[in-house]
Amino acid sequence: MQVPLDLVFHHTERSPSSEALIRRLAQKLHHYTPDLIACRVIVGEPGHRRHRGNVVRVRLEATLAPQQTLVVTEATVGHSTHDRVVMPLVRRAFAILARQLDEYAEIRRGHPGPRRSPLPPERLSGTWNP
Repeated sequence: MQVPLDLVFHHTERSPSSEALIRRLAQKLHHYTPDLIACRVIVGEPGHRRHRGNVVRVRLEATLAPQQTLVVTEATVGHSTHDRVVMPLVRRAFAILARQLDEYAEIRRGHPGPRRSPLPPERLSGTWNP
């Protein structure tokens, strides 16, 4: 990345373990494509409070070289915002972003991978009986 990681905690506590995890996962992103310019990670709760459990949201914004931006948002309702709730969301969001960066790199190289069909192969071939 050409620009340092922008890490924002919004209405949540900043724990050293979650910050270290985010920095480690963000460092791995440049292996998917050299076009990655910047990455912004926002961890937090929306401004309003819920009666039971708070919404915890992780948002990743990856800026790529030819004026492209990939955005991933993962959210869940949890009773607290410490590592048990935040860290699985961070891992899931980074896995989604890594998959998107990999697909982007394949398209940029000129040979996109096979499209995944939403149906299993036996349903496509006509041999499937419900």
